Amino acid sequence: MFTLFPKEIWYQIVPFLENGDIGSLLLYATKYSESCVSTACLFELSKRGCIQSNSLCRSLPFHLLENLPTLNASNYIFQVLRFNAEFGTKIVPQEIQLTISYDTISSFIDFFNKVENDLLRSSSFIIRINLEEYPCDFADSLLKKLTIISKRINKLTIVGNDIRPRLLEKHNLKLSYFGTKTRIESFHRSSKLISLNRLPSNVIHCHVENSKLSTLLSQTYPLLQSVVFDNISEDFSLFLNMHAYSLKHVLIRAFSFPINKIQFAVFPKLQTLKICTLQKTERRYRPNLSAMHRVITAPISDLLYQINSTTYRYINTHYYKLSQLPFSQLEFPESLLELHLEGGMGPFDCSRFDCPKRLRKLALKSQVFRKESKLILPQSLISVDFSESHIPNILQIKFPDSIEFLDISNKVLIKFSPHWKFPTNIKFLNITTPYPLVGEFDFRKYNKLQVLKVFLDYQHNSIRVNDFVEVSS
Repeated sequence: MFTLFPKEIWYQIVPFLENGDIGSLLLYATKYSESCVSTACLFELSKRGCIQSNSLCRSLPFHLLENLPTLNASNYIFQVLRFNAEFGTKIVPQEIQLTISYDTISSFIDFFNKVENDLLRSSSFIIRINLEEYPCDFADSLLKKLTIISKRINKLTIVGNDIRPRLLEKHNLKLSYFGTKTRIESFHRSSKLISLNRLPSNVIHCHVENSKLSTLLSQTYPLLQSVVFDNISEDFSLFLNMHAYSLKHVLIRAFSFPINKIQFAVFPKLQTLKICTLQKTERRYRPNLSAMHRVITAPISDLLYQINSTTYRYINTHYYKLSQLPFSQLEFPESLLELHLEGGMGPFDCSRFDCPKRLRKLALKSQVFRKESKLILPQSLISVDFSESHIPNILQIKFPDSIEFLDISNKVLIKFSPHWKFPTNIKFLNITTPYPLVGEFDFRKYNKLQVLKVFLDYQHNSIRVNDFVEVSS
């Protein structure tokens, strides 16, 4: 008879619910999920601290929910998500994390609330499910119902392990449920083919790792802004060139084709470019990466499929050394603000490197510098990272005074002179080497210096800094 009550008089049943036990309240909330009774039950549960807490401790009695059928438990989740704060509670979460564990018989759902930058857990409970009875239509229903409350949530996280292919295909087909912009991150086994033409046309971010790509050129994505290709054996240069006018951020790691096939100079909006390789022909990666998808809908909410793994194994891959990249043929767009080139430990000919004029951050890591005097750095730079690089003639490099972050730490001895001038605006300086610097170094004239990292050995060097500078080795 509860379903016959209009919303205007739902508060009349509150005295009855106030005297009910938690188990009954949970039962009513799920059994009458589409009525005002559910709202009244949730309100009473929130008053008792079952779905709201001002601490990180878990406040919901887990054993009560373990006895709920799967369908009722899922309905309870949806009702909590839709519970309106106007009824006198702050249960509407700003951030939700849903954890699905397929190697156990349990799923954990955590609700978080952020208040004044403090992370508060609003609710936390456990659901017992039978994996063999976890059908595609339930996953489909989950995505649909989460969409309903997506406008009220800043971040929604779903963490899973080894999602089955039948669920994966259903998720792929229904990604369009979420908003007008979608972020896709796919993690698969190396033997798994990924067809990018199955992605929704409104994708804004694509991250593919340890996989093989197919059907790269069957569809374009006009909103695509960010791309990460990590350990992909196929030649994806044409795919990037097709999206030159929309891409803002590109990260390429462990590739097997000449990088000059990508025409970065015609990427008018490109702001961040990172090209990374490894020194060895081995790469560590998490093993259980089958059928994993990370999906983020922006800007309304974020839906993430992440990976949990504690073990690693090796795979063999061929890598391009950075020194093999034809820098003399590479041109960068004027819009580029951050450039990161790493790996190889091969000769880096500075005379062949044309640094973008508006660049803010530059990283040239794990290189053997040649013709250092030919390296021209723009005045726009605020961060330079040459760590793990061998720079025999570092005194020939002229660092602009605009640089605030400078890291030239390495495992090969660099001959520093006490009279060498660092950038006047330097705030962070790392000149750590395996051996102590010889001589007297006075850094007191660098008034903005806050952190200095250097090999400390008072038998060989004398270092003077201002009192507020943090010095470490």
